[in-house]
Formats: sequence, C-alpha cells, structure tokens
Amino acid sequence: MEVEKIREFVGRFRDVDGADDDEIIAEFNDMLAEAGKPYWYCADCGRFHPREWVHCDLPCVQYEKSRVITEQEWEQIYDFFDPADYKQDDAHLQFPHTRFSSWMNTAQKLYNLKKENLLDSKLCRACELWGVKEININDLSRPMTKLEQGLRRFEIQRFRGKQTFWKDLDALLDFYIENAPSQ
Repeated sequence: MEVEKIREFVGRFRDVDGADDDEIIAEFNDMLAEAGKPYWYCADCGRFHPREWVHCDLPCVQYEKSRVITEQEWEQIYDFFDPADYKQDDAHLQFPHTRFSSWMNTAQKLYNLKKENLLDSKLCRACELWGVKEININDLSRPMTKLEQGLRRFEIQRFRGKQTFWKDLDALLDFYIENAPSQ
C-alpha cells in the first residue's frame, strides 16, 4: 500500500515507467532528504525511520521512533511538493497554463523594457496618452487601461498561434494612439 502511494507520488515528478520498487523508494527518500524531512522510508519494514538511522534492523520496528506516518503527514509531504508549482517538475513547460503565464510575463517585461529605454516610440506615445506608468498585461488583480487590455488580447492571440485582429503591434498601437482619451 505505502509503496503504491510512493510510486504515485514520485510519478508526479519523475518518469517511473519500468522502475522497480527499490528505485522508486530510493528516489522518494532523496526527495524527502532534499525537502529536509526528518525521516526516510524503509522498504524492508514499511515504516519511516528517523533520518539519523543509517539502516533498518527489522527488530527496530518495535522502537518508539519508527512509525507509519499518518494521512495528515502524507498531506504535508504532498503540500511541500506543490503540484501547482510546475517548476518543480522538469517538464513543467508541457502545462499550457504555465507556458501561457511565462509567455505573458515575458511579453510584459519586453513591453516595459521597450517603454523604459524608449525603443518603441509608438508604445511610449500610447502609454503617455493612456497614462500608463508601468505596463501590466498579466496581473488581473490590478486594474488595466484599455491599452493594456488590448496588448493582453494581442499577446493571447499570438500565444495561441492565431492571426490577430491587428496586422502587427504597430497597427494596434496606431489604433490606441488615435483613440486615446482626451486629456
């Protein structure tokens, strides 16, 4: 039972196809050590032993410090390796929402760099007309101007690989410069 839980857990972060139980348990114990957990899983007796114990002598399962961890402790292990943080997974870019977030963060940084370094005069002019100090296209908790919303939609379409309404970024910026709110 515990070995299947461990196999399932390790399978969330590593490829476990073809790996035998000993390899899976060794990988799991390495993950526990990296996480700073004070115990390791013993395949011989099926219990968790304190980290300071180097090996298991089967009679030691009677010792007070050896134990089967509780469901709550399993949850703490699962929480420590947060599956929502896909950067813990070597293949995290296979998850579309993570790829999308990375795309949007990169686009936002590039827009801000172009604006700050005056590399795109149309972008600078549009930001000035719309009162944008720092371009935000990825943080939905902050309010966005119409210009930022337009840039966001533009980047979403580019991410999806679809033809955007605008021929290119210049056309989008031309529209927002022409339709800027009157000051």
